[in-house]
Amino acid sequence: MIHKQLLIIALVVTAISSVTTLPHTALAQGSSPKSSKILDSAQLAALPIYKALDKAFEDRDHVFRLDLDIHKLNDLTPKIADLYNLQELYLNRNNLRGLPTSIGNLTNLQTFYARRNRISKLPADIGKLTNIRLFDVSDNELEDIPSLIGSMTNVQILYLSRNYLTYIPPSIGWLRHLRELYLDNNQIETLPPEVGKLSSLMILDLTGNNLTTLPLGIENLVNLRELRLSGNLFSDVELLRIKELLPNVTIK
Repeated sequence: MIHKQLLIIALVVTAISSVTTLPHTALAQGSSPKSSKILDSAQLAALPIYKALDKAFEDRDHVFRLDLDIHKLNDLTPKIADLYNLQELYLNRNNLRGLPTSIGNLTNLQTFYARRNRISKLPADIGKLTNIRLFDVSDNELEDIPSLIGSMTNVQILYLSRNYLTYIPPSIGWLRHLRELYLDNNQIETLPPEVGKLSSLMILDLTGNNLTTLPLGIENLVNLRELRLSGNLFSDVELLRIKELLPNVTIK
Protein backbone atom coordinates (compact mmCIF):
# COMPACT_ATOMS: atom_id res chain seq x y z
CA MET A 1 0.00 0.00 0.00
CA ILE A 2 2.77 2.40 1.02
CA HIS A 3 4.71 1.50 -2.10
CA LYS A 4 1.65 2.27 -4.24
CA GLN A 5 1.17 5.71 -2.59
CA LEU A 6 4.83 6.59 -3.17
CA LEU A 7 4.47 5.64 -6.82
CA ILE A 8 1.44 7.92 -7.20
CA ILE A 9 3.33 10.83 -5.57
CA ALA A 10 6.27 10.31 -7.90
CA LEU A 11 3.98 10.42 -10.94
CA VAL A 12 2.35 13.66 -9.75
CA VAL A 13 5.74 15.35 -9.21
CA THR A 14 6.84 14.29 -12.68
CA ALA A 15 3.65 15.71 -14.21
CA ILE A 16 4.09 19.05 -12.40
CA SER A 17 7.71 19.29 -13.55
CA SER A 18 6.73 18.77 -17.17
CA VAL A 19 4.21 21.62 -16.96
CA THR A 20 6.53 24.09 -15.28
CA THR A 21 9.36 23.56 -17.76
CA LEU A 22 7.57 24.45 -20.97
CA PRO A 23 9.56 24.34 -24.17
CA HIS A 24 10.49 27.57 -25.97
CA THR A 25 7.72 27.18 -28.52
CA ALA A 26 5.05 26.99 -25.87
CA LEU A 27 6.41 30.09 -24.16
CA ALA A 28 6.38 31.93 -27.44
CA GLN A 29 2.71 31.18 -27.96
CA GLY A 30 1.51 31.77 -24.43
CA SER A 31 3.49 34.78 -23.19
CA SER A 32 5.95 37.45 -24.23
CA PRO A 33 9.62 36.77 -23.54
CA LYS A 34 11.37 38.99 -21.04
CA SER A 35 14.05 41.31 -22.40
CA SER A 36 17.51 41.31 -20.89
CA LYS A 37 18.96 44.37 -19.20
CA ILE A 38 20.66 47.14 -21.12
CA LEU A 39 24.36 46.33 -21.56
CA ASP A 40 27.23 48.79 -21.57
CA SER A 41 29.65 49.11 -24.49
CA ALA A 42 32.23 46.75 -23.01
CA GLN A 43 29.66 44.04 -22.37
CA LEU A 44 28.27 44.37 -25.89
CA ALA A 45 31.72 44.27 -27.46
CA ALA A 46 32.28 40.87 -25.88
CA LEU A 47 29.21 39.41 -27.59
CA PRO A 48 29.07 37.98 -31.14
CA ILE A 49 27.69 39.97 -34.05
CA TYR A 50 25.10 38.06 -36.08
CA LYS A 51 25.29 38.68 -39.82
CA ALA A 52 22.38 36.64 -41.16
CA LEU A 53 18.70 37.12 -40.38
CA ASP A 54 17.84 33.43 -40.53
CA LYS A 55 20.46 32.56 -37.95
CA ALA A 56 19.41 35.52 -35.81
CA PHE A 57 15.79 34.35 -35.74
CA GLU A 58 16.90 30.85 -34.78
CA ASP A 59 18.88 32.21 -31.83
CA ARG A 60 16.65 35.16 -31.05
CA ASP A 61 17.07 34.92 -27.26
CA HIS A 62 20.81 35.48 -27.66
CA VAL A 63 20.94 38.16 -30.35
CA PHE A 64 22.18 41.50 -29.03
CA ARG A 65 24.08 42.68 -32.11
CA LEU A 66 23.00 42.35 -35.75
CA ASP A 67 25.01 43.55 -38.76
CA LEU A 68 23.10 43.57 -42.05
CA ASP A 69 25.33 46.07 -43.87
CA ILE A 70 25.51 45.56 -47.65
CA HIS A 71 22.93 42.76 -47.72
CA LYS A 72 21.01 44.06 -50.78
CA LEU A 73 17.90 44.50 -48.62
CA ASN A 74 14.93 46.15 -50.29
CA ASP A 75 12.88 46.07 -47.11
CA LEU A 76 13.27 45.12 -43.47
CA THR A 77 10.91 42.42 -42.26
CA PRO A 78 8.48 43.43 -39.48
CA LYS A 79 9.64 40.25 -37.73
CA ILE A 80 12.76 42.18 -36.73
CA ALA A 81 10.81 42.98 -33.56
CA ASP A 82 11.11 39.29 -32.57
CA LEU A 83 14.74 40.02 -31.71
CA TYR A 84 13.63 41.57 -28.45
CA ASN A 85 17.14 41.67 -26.92
CA LEU A 86 18.66 43.54 -29.86
CA GLN A 87 20.83 46.48 -28.78
CA GLU A 88 22.89 47.19 -31.93
CA LEU A 89 21.48 47.17 -35.48
CA TYR A 90 23.47 47.99 -38.63
CA LEU A 91 21.65 48.43 -41.95
CA ASN A 92 24.11 50.56 -43.91
CA ARG A 93 24.41 50.49 -47.70
CA ASN A 94 21.27 48.60 -48.64
CA ASN A 95 18.29 49.63 -50.75
CA LEU A 96 15.76 50.25 -47.98
CA ARG A 97 12.98 52.69 -48.78
CA GLY A 98 11.48 52.64 -45.31
CA LEU A 99 11.41 50.95 -41.93
CA PRO A 100 8.62 48.79 -40.45
CA THR A 101 6.57 50.27 -37.63
CA SER A 102 7.60 47.27 -35.54
CA ILE A 103 11.05 48.83 -35.24
CA GLY A 104 9.61 50.71 -32.29
CA ASN A 105 9.25 47.44 -30.38
CA LEU A 106 13.02 47.08 -30.14
CA THR A 107 12.97 49.02 -26.90
CA ASN A 108 16.45 47.84 -25.84
CA LEU A 109 18.06 49.21 -28.99
CA GLN A 110 20.99 51.53 -28.23
CA THR A 111 22.76 51.87 -31.59
CA PHE A 112 21.06 52.18 -34.97
CA TYR A 113 22.79 52.76 -38.31
CA ALA A 114 20.99 52.95 -41.66
CA ARG A 115 23.32 55.09 -43.76
CA ARG A 116 23.25 55.10 -47.55
CA ASN A 117 19.82 53.69 -48.21
CA ARG A 118 16.79 55.23 -49.93
CA ILE A 119 14.61 55.80 -46.89
CA SER A 120 12.10 58.57 -47.60
CA LYS A 121 10.08 58.42 -44.38
CA LEU A 122 10.61 57.30 -40.81
CA PRO A 123 7.75 55.70 -38.86
CA ALA A 124 6.46 57.64 -35.86
CA ASP A 125 7.19 54.51 -33.83
CA ILE A 126 10.86 55.43 -33.66
CA GLY A 127 9.74 57.54 -30.73
CA LYS A 128 9.45 54.31 -28.74
CA LEU A 129 13.22 53.81 -28.93
CA THR A 130 13.74 55.39 -25.54
CA ASN A 131 17.07 53.62 -24.89
CA ILE A 132 18.67 54.67 -28.17
CA ARG A 133 22.04 56.40 -27.77
CA LEU A 134 23.16 56.75 -31.39
CA PHE A 135 20.76 57.09 -34.32
CA ASP A 136 22.14 57.51 -37.85
CA VAL A 137 20.02 57.84 -40.99
CA SER A 138 22.47 59.92 -43.02
CA ASP A 139 22.59 59.67 -46.82
CA ASN A 140 18.94 58.84 -47.39
CA GLU A 141 15.99 60.59 -49.03
CA LEU A 142 14.18 61.94 -45.97
CA GLU A 143 12.07 65.03 -46.52
CA ASP A 144 10.80 65.33 -42.97
CA ILE A 145 11.26 63.91 -39.49
CA PRO A 146 8.35 62.69 -37.32
CA SER A 147 7.70 64.88 -34.30
CA LEU A 148 7.92 61.82 -32.05
CA ILE A 149 11.66 61.85 -32.57
CA GLY A 150 11.54 64.02 -29.47
CA SER A 151 10.55 60.94 -27.47
CA MET A 152 13.97 59.35 -28.06
CA THR A 153 14.95 61.05 -24.83
CA ASN A 154 18.26 59.24 -24.24
CA VAL A 155 19.76 59.79 -27.67
CA GLN A 156 23.22 61.36 -27.47
CA ILE A 157 24.34 61.40 -31.11
CA LEU A 158 21.90 62.07 -33.96
CA TYR A 159 22.91 61.97 -37.62
CA LEU A 160 20.43 63.35 -40.18
CA SER A 161 23.07 64.46 -42.68
CA ARG A 162 22.68 64.48 -46.48
CA ASN A 163 18.94 64.14 -46.83
CA TYR A 164 16.29 66.49 -48.23
CA LEU A 165 15.08 67.97 -44.96
CA THR A 166 13.60 71.45 -45.05
CA TYR A 167 12.17 71.45 -41.55
CA ILE A 168 13.13 70.24 -38.08
CA PRO A 169 10.22 69.67 -35.64
CA PRO A 170 10.14 71.70 -32.40
CA SER A 171 10.15 68.42 -30.45
CA ILE A 172 13.90 68.27 -31.13
CA GLY A 173 14.15 70.42 -28.01
CA TRP A 174 13.07 67.47 -25.84
CA LEU A 175 16.37 65.69 -26.43
CA ARG A 176 18.08 66.94 -23.28
CA HIS A 177 20.88 64.34 -23.44
CA LEU A 178 21.81 65.10 -27.05
CA ARG A 179 25.53 65.91 -27.36
CA GLU A 180 26.04 65.87 -31.14
CA LEU A 181 23.53 66.89 -33.82
CA TYR A 182 24.39 66.58 -37.51
CA LEU A 183 21.99 68.33 -39.90
CA ASP A 184 24.51 69.12 -42.62
CA ASN A 185 23.79 69.05 -46.35
CA ASN A 186 20.02 69.30 -46.26
CA GLN A 187 17.72 72.10 -47.42
CA ILE A 188 16.84 73.56 -44.03
CA GLU A 189 15.79 77.23 -44.11
CA THR A 190 14.97 77.82 -40.44
CA LEU A 191 15.54 76.11 -37.10
CA PRO A 192 12.89 76.03 -34.35
CA PRO A 193 13.67 78.10 -31.23
CA GLU A 194 13.46 74.85 -29.24
CA VAL A 195 16.99 74.06 -30.44
CA GLY A 196 18.05 76.40 -27.66
CA LYS A 197 16.80 73.85 -25.11
CA LEU A 198 19.44 71.29 -26.06
CA SER A 199 21.41 71.98 -22.90
CA SER A 200 23.87 69.08 -23.38
CA LEU A 201 24.71 69.87 -27.02
CA MET A 202 28.44 70.12 -27.77
CA ILE A 203 28.56 69.86 -31.59
CA LEU A 204 25.99 71.32 -33.99
CA ASP A 205 26.66 70.81 -37.70
CA LEU A 206 24.51 72.95 -40.01
CA THR A 207 26.89 72.95 -42.98
CA GLY A 208 25.37 73.20 -46.46
CA ASN A 209 21.80 74.34 -45.81
CA ASN A 210 19.76 77.43 -46.70
CA LEU A 211 19.89 79.17 -43.34
CA THR A 212 20.01 82.96 -43.12
CA THR A 213 19.70 83.27 -39.34
CA LEU A 214 19.76 81.25 -36.13
CA PRO A 215 16.81 81.39 -33.73
CA LEU A 216 16.55 83.25 -30.47
CA GLY A 217 17.71 81.04 -27.64
CA ILE A 218 20.79 79.76 -29.44
CA GLU A 219 22.82 81.54 -26.76
CA ASN A 220 21.37 79.10 -24.20
CA LEU A 221 23.52 76.26 -25.57
CA VAL A 222 25.95 76.62 -22.69
CA ASN A 223 27.87 73.39 -23.47
CA LEU A 224 28.25 74.05 -27.19
CA ARG A 225 31.88 73.83 -28.30
CA GLU A 226 31.67 73.61 -32.09
CA LEU A 227 29.21 75.18 -34.53
CA ARG A 228 29.53 74.49 -38.25
CA LEU A 229 27.85 77.07 -40.47
CA SER A 230 29.70 77.10 -43.80
CA GLY A 231 27.74 76.75 -47.02
CA ASN A 232 24.67 78.68 -45.80
CA LEU A 233 23.27 82.11 -46.62
CA PHE A 234 24.30 84.07 -43.52
CA SER A 235 25.11 87.73 -43.97
CA ASP A 236 28.25 89.15 -42.38
CA VAL A 237 26.04 91.00 -39.90
CA GLU A 238 24.29 87.78 -38.85
CA LEU A 239 27.57 85.92 -38.47
CA LEU A 240 28.86 88.70 -36.24
CA ARG A 241 25.70 88.50 -34.12
CA ILE A 242 26.11 84.73 -33.73
CA LYS A 243 29.76 85.11 -32.70
CA GLU A 244 28.78 87.68 -30.08
CA LEU A 245 26.07 85.38 -28.72
CA LEU A 246 28.45 82.40 -28.58
CA PRO A 247 31.87 83.85 -27.70
CA ASN A 248 33.30 80.56 -26.42
CA VAL A 249 32.23 78.47 -29.40
CA THR A 250 34.44 77.52 -32.32
CA ILE A 251 32.50 78.56 -35.43
CA LYS A 252 33.48 77.05 -38.77
